[in-house]
Order: sequence, then structure tokens, then C-alpha cells
Amino acid sequence: MLRLIGSPDAARCQDAAQWAAAESYGCTVLADGSRVTIRPITPDDRPLELAFVRGLSRQTRYQRLLSARDLAPDELRRLVEIDRSREQALIATVTMDDGSEDQVGVARYVRDSRDGGEAEVAIVVADAWQRRGLGDALLRALFQEARADGIELLYGITQFTNRGMLRLAQRLGFRVAHQPGDATLMRIARTMEPRWMERRRAVAGVGG
Repeated sequence: MLRLIGSPDAARCQDAAQWAAAESYGCTVLADGSRVTIRPITPDDRPLELAFVRGLSRQTRYQRLLSARDLAPDELRRLVEIDRSREQALIATVTMDDGSEDQVGVARYVRDSRDGGEAEVAIVVADAWQRRGLGDALLRALFQEARADGIELLYGITQFTNRGMLRLAQRLGFRVAHQPGDATLMRIARTMEPRWMERRRAVAGVGG
């Protein structure tokens, strides 16, 4: 069993349902009591991101890349060297027994160049960390970034068989509809609410 080493930020950990009220990155406590660190991705995280993708099951990798293939070097570089003028990416990591860092999830958005107020969102969680509240915590943190960047609408496309993603999206207030022209895909969309409204939803347990 994986043993998580206590973080110096542990005192600032927030319950996942209260993430919207958090003021900074750091350690967060998931619904099952596990602690992870959520932070922005950096170019130095290339080995973490590569190991993360390679560690995904074929099904999870396909849902992310629409292919079971490995990442090409240019694709990997693009995932970690982001352009903050139009995108953001947050990763979740845990500290292993030997002190090394292991990536267990990532959420990102890319602003739609056709409309500066809209951005496409994507999230993937390691198989062993699914259904533990990590997707919820990552997306709530990403919501904060989106608001700060002036994003008014987050949207995404996922396969209709990706039931876990669709359930998560609905819990967090995304509208879910079939993608026009392709019966195998679903479109999710969520308007970014003011922070005070998000905090009220979190406290009330609505959408999370």
C-alpha cells in the first residue's frame, strides 16, 4: 500500500468540498482522507508527465489521447511548456516513501482563440486515484484559475462511454449534451460563476 508522507503544507490542507475557498496551492485532503499537492505544471515536470501518461491503463489513455500510443516528444513538450497567456495546467502529486514526487492527475484549459472568453477543459486522473475525489479537487482549483484569467465559459468534449467524466461534470455544474454531428461524443459546458456563488455551492454541497 502506498504511504503518503506528510507535507509541510499539511496545516493548510483544505477539504475537497471547500477547495473553492482556498487562497493558495498546496496540500489538499480528498474525500477519502488522502492528501495530494495541487500546483501548476512546469517545464521541469516533463519526466513526471511522461511517467504519468505511461502509467495509465489503455482505456484511460485512450480517453485522453484518443489513442493507446505513447506521447511524441513534441506533444510532451507542449503539455508541460504552456503559454500562460492562453492556457493553464494544474497537476496533482503525492510524495513517495523515497521522497520522490509522483503525478496522479492533471487538469488544464486552453483558451479558444475565436473567443477569448471561452476555453476548452480536459482532465485525467490515474486509474488508482479515480473515484476518490481527486477529479473534483482538480477541477475546482482550475475554476479559480479560469476566473482569474477572465474565462467566462469552460467546455469540453468526451466520449459518451466515459461515464465517470460525465458524472463528475454533472456534479460540478456542467451542462451535458450530445455533440452535434457525432453520436459517440458528448459536450460539457459550464459558465464560470462569481467566487462567492461557488463558495456557497461548495458549503451547501451542491455540484461537488
